[in-house]
Amino acid sequence: MDTAISTFIQAQTLTHIAYTDATGKLYCFSCFYAFDPKKTVLYLKFPLIETQHGKILNTQSQVVGTISMDKLDSLQIKGIQYEGSIKKTSLFELEAGLQYHAKHPLASMVPGTIWVLAFEKIILTDYSKGIGQKWIWENTSSSN
Repeated sequence: MDTAISTFIQAQTLTHIAYTDATGKLYCFSCFYAFDPKKTVLYLKFPLIETQHGKILNTQSQVVGTISMDKLDSLQIKGIQYEGSIKKTSLFELEAGLQYHAKHPLASMVPGTIWVLAFEKIILTDYSKGIGQKWIWENTSSSN
């Protein structure tokens, strides 16, 4: 993964995720994340698996989303668009929860499930480097 992409994702905290259910109805939500640059995944935490998002994403894993700058600058457009897949972590994936709670310590006091969003494609747009400057990364491996 390009350093510019990894550095940007690491510096932010919030992602916006969109997906469809089995009938094609669109849904979206925002949530905090922790980024694992070695595995090129985001760790997310949903309050409970019984939420509408959790129920649908438990069966429909393909998602798209964006990551914008935490502090918006109206003169500078910079952000990520991505495609990926999402799944619940198992009890044996303690690293995901440790990384998530290290970045968001107060979240350890809220019940929830840690999920892993594996990137398939990322596009970073950075107008501070010139209009239309983009960096593209695609996962060429079959597993994360």
